[in-house]
Amino acid sequence: MLVLGAILIALGVAAVLAALFTTDTAQTVSFAGLELDGMVIFFLGIAAGACVVWGARLAVLGVKRNAAQRRELKRLNKLNDQLDAADAQRARDEP
Repeated sequence: MLVLGAILIALGVAAVLAALFTTDTAQTVSFAGLELDGMVIFFLGIAAGACVVWGARLAVLGVKRNAAQRRELKRLNKLNDQLDAADAQRARDEP
């Protein structure tokens, strides 16, 4: 999820930067070889912003999920060590 989030953020930022550096005062703008009017550019900006926000959210969720999995693995390893110690104690106690 972290990688997908980073890719979405990069695509959104690239789209915003490309739009900023290709705009002028004309009614239509040539963007990536296409003639686009103001309304289309507006919606492309909204989509780029949504990609950035969605990408950031996916990245945060990925980091949280990874941290939760590490905590769970640590807890399970601790329980496994306790079980091994109890089994070893039982084996020593039995004749």
